[in-house]
Amino acid sequence: MQTKISRLTALETERKSLESRSLTEREERLATRFEKGAPTEEELQEKRALAEEIKDKKKQLQERSAELLQRQAQPPKREFNLKACLLVVAAILLFGGVGVWFALQAAAIGLWVAGGICLAAGLVVKGVNAPLPPSNGENELLSLQAEIERLEGELLAFTKEYGSKSEDGTTALAVLEEDIRAYYAQTQAEEKRLAQLREIRAQASALQTECTRFLESYGVRTENLQSGLNQLTAEL
Repeated sequence: MQTKISRLTALETERKSLESRSLTEREERLATRFEKGAPTEEELQEKRALAEEIKDKKKQLQERSAELLQRQAQPPKREFNLKACLLVVAAILLFGGVGVWFALQAAAIGLWVAGGICLAAGLVVKGVNAPLPPSNGENELLSLQAEIERLEGELLAFTKEYGSKSEDGTTALAVLEEDIRAYYAQTQAEEKRLAQLREIRAQASALQTECTRFLESYGVRTENLQSGLNQLTAEL
């Protein structure tokens, strides 16, 4: 009987230890974060794909930006300069007219007239020395950036439903998944504790009943089983 009473005392000590356990600060935070439930694996899988898409588009944005900077660093191509050409032709015709004046006056006059026309046109026409129209690279970058912001907004809306304060969707999702794993581990540990507690209470109750009945069979009635056993031993 002494062995059973000692075992009962040990069970009571273990029971009090399990009952007195309180949640840590992190465990309380996780319990609060997921008090309405954690996201399903299907939801998480969908958001992982979304985060991967954001990662790919950010990579595209980086590559396109580098390509655009490289193109902008190259000297721009120039178009045909009509003004300069007209003035050069005019000079050739006018000076050529002087050269043939003495030999062929009619031809010289014709050259002067043509040269005068080219000179006038050259003075009127504006110089064309502008670069070629810019490519649509800037528009592509803006479009990519807008798409990234849209996807980030969708991901952030999901993580903020579960208390995330980060403004980076990919980071917020990673932290959320880490917290979910910790929460499930915490839940399993709590279920194990409660199961142990139920088992200990059942064993203690059975031993309490057995020891009490044994002492009562010898006329000893007390709540302190050890004192009752000592009293019975002394009487015997």
